Amino acid sequence: MGILSSEAIILRTYPLRETDKLVVAYTRKYGKVRGVARGSRRIRSRFSGRLEPLSWVELVAFEGRNQELVSIDKVELLKGYGLAMQDYQAYLRSSYLLELLMETVPEHEANDSLFRLLLHVLPLLGDSHDSRLASVYFQIWHLKLAGLLPSLAACSRCGAALGRSTGAWRRLEVLGLFCQECRQGAGHRVLGEVLELADQVVKKSLPDLARGKIASKTVSALNAVAEEMAQTGFERKFDSLSLLRQESGNR
Repeated sequence: MGILSSEAIILRTYPLRETDKLVVAYTRKYGKVRGVARGSRRIRSRFSGRLEPLSWVELVAFEGRNQELVSIDKVELLKGYGLAMQDYQAYLRSSYLLELLMETVPEHEANDSLFRLLLHVLPLLGDSHDSRLASVYFQIWHLKLAGLLPSLAACSRCGAALGRSTGAWRRLEVLGLFCQECRQGAGHRVLGEVLELADQVVKKSLPDLARGKIASKTVSALNAVAEEMAQTGFERKFDSLSLLRQESGNR
């Protein structure tokens, strides 16, 4: 039996039997792991308040031979980001981030860069003003770390330069950006200022971006591009994204 000890972000929990929980956590050292927290559903459990989604914790678990689930022994709360959501849309964006991780990250594959990205965006993800920018930042960098982010500065077909003066075009279910000559029916225009923001996302820290004066419509436009890229790149439709779009459309 091996001991697992690592920082982790709690992704999701499920009831298991009368008093236990099944916990999915993304750990810095071991990647995504699933484990059982025995007795965690009891009122006076030693895990009380430490297994909420988006909690940053120190986790200790035991891994048995030929067992897919680890046995979670100890959880120390470092920061409970899930408890800091300021509005419903921030909550929905956090749900989308969690679904991205649940659906696109392989089991037991450590990625320190992705873990650091999580810690980078979580402080702003719950902010009612900055949650959309934090979501955009995470999606673009998640695609980049996975090797799925197309060039933001050159046409995906001919390599011609794209920028603020030229803008670009995109089409649904195609991972790439195209110049006017190569658009071939692509009907979704990406304005130059949106491309410029995308370029800043891969060059600057999220707090630096949040301190700048970025038009909300530009953030929203880049968010739409990032969401389509995520669904196309990872070849998945995300349930929480549909709910988020529905809620955004009602405002």
